Amino acid sequence: MCNITVNFAEKRSDSIFIQGTSDCRGVFVQLGIPGSSTPITARVDNNGDWNVTFTSNEVPGLESILCPDNIKTEIHCVEDIQCKGPAEITLICEDTTCPSVSVRSTDISSCDNNGQRTVTFDIDISNAPNPTILEINYGDGTDENIYNSEIVANAGGTITRLHTYNSGSYTVVVNTIFPEGCQSSNPVNVDVPPCDLSCPNDVDFELVDANGNRFRALNSVSGPYQQINDNPGGDQIDCLPDGDYTVRLVEPSGMLQSITWREDDNPPVTTNQPDFNVHLNSGDQKAINVTVIKQQNCAPLSESVVVKACGCEETDWSEWSECKNCIQTRTRTLSDCSQETETRPCTMTPTNWSPWAPTGFCSQTRSRFNENCQTEMQSRIDWCCIWMWTTIGLIGLTAISILVTLCMLPTTFWSAVAAIGSEGTLAAVWAALTAVNIAMFFVSIALLVVSLIVLILWLIFCVFLNARNAACFLLSTFIAVM
Repeated sequence: MCNITVNFAEKRSDSIFIQGTSDCRGVFVQLGIPGSSTPITARVDNNGDWNVTFTSNEVPGLESILCPDNIKTEIHCVEDIQCKGPAEITLICEDTTCPSVSVRSTDISSCDNNGQRTVTFDIDISNAPNPTILEINYGDGTDENIYNSEIVANAGGTITRLHTYNSGSYTVVVNTIFPEGCQSSNPVNVDVPPCDLSCPNDVDFELVDANGNRFRALNSVSGPYQQINDNPGGDQIDCLPDGDYTVRLVEPSGMLQSITWREDDNPPVTTNQPDFNVHLNSGDQKAINVTVIKQQNCAPLSESVVVKACGCEETDWSEWSECKNCIQTRTRTLSDCSQETETRPCTMTPTNWSPWAPTGFCSQTRSRFNENCQTEMQSRIDWCCIWMWTTIGLIGLTAISILVTLCMLPTTFWSAVAAIGSEGTLAAVWAALTAVNIAMFFVSIALLVVSLIVLILWLIFCVFLNARNAACFLLSTFIAVM
């Protein structure tokens, strides 16, 4: 495959500059100018770019050449003369506008197997005329061109370059090759730290709590832990207070290629950070593992540390509690200070009967729990209640009888007078009516006496003595018989 292109050709005050691309190893260029010109062979770089500059020594009568103008050319591959470029090119006039260029260092990598580090540079370009050619000088004796095609493709913007350094201090600057006479960019100083190509053989941790207190695990399996804030030989503790902790990788230190953390059986997480956060509840015990790769020539190192939070000492089961609602319970304390509870069914000792309580008209009930945790109910008639209503009824009947008797006193008197003054049947009728009236009087007196007796007995037994049992029943029966 053969390809030679000319991107642009420019006539300057004292030279002609031509730039293009090709997949050849080298490009032969000769200008077809009257009076002939000296051919120039250009090397094609790794990016496929090439350029040549014809000075007045190579081009007789350079000052007589006008621009823009078309000139004949002879361009072909050095290794294959049949692979030809354009037979004619158009010269453009030199543009004296200068681009604005600045450079900055954005990253320094970890060490590779050769003990070198790669530095990343960002080159910011604006107001670049077309064409523009830049050269970045890396400060270590090497430089690299940035051609117009890449600048145009990035629309000015930012172009990134990577360069590998040995340890040391370097000054990097970007020069403008074309247009000529433009200022260079700002210089950037890069300090590349030395590489330690030795491989570590141990991993060390420390634990940091939320207050900044630092602890060291004396045993990777579990505690004890030693506080190392200001005293490397500080007090030892068997466990850590609950809370938030940072497991910090102390060794190996510096720039590491890879850091992968894992908590218990959770999936590993590559964070490339020397700190790993963990939360501990009371009694928690978590295994934290880290796998570290310092650099490519080093084997991975893996180590674990167990972080253990203080909890409670496990206790035996307590005695079974008293039977309540036919359930017994017992408890014990676990290492995380939580309480574990067990229950079982039980048989209760029957409770005492509750006090009698009214539930209806002159009726009462009481209850208790039996040995099967079932509620037993008892009911009875409240004889004092019946007695009270009987007494009220007798008093009412007595009042009515007395009222009737009082109303009939005049009738009784005149019945007696009429009986004395009459004869025969009429006298008998008046005599009978008089007897009825007299009988009603004695009945009223008897009812009054009985009511008073019943009232007095009710007050004694049901009010003052509160004898709501057999005595009330007997007295009520007596009243009913009477």
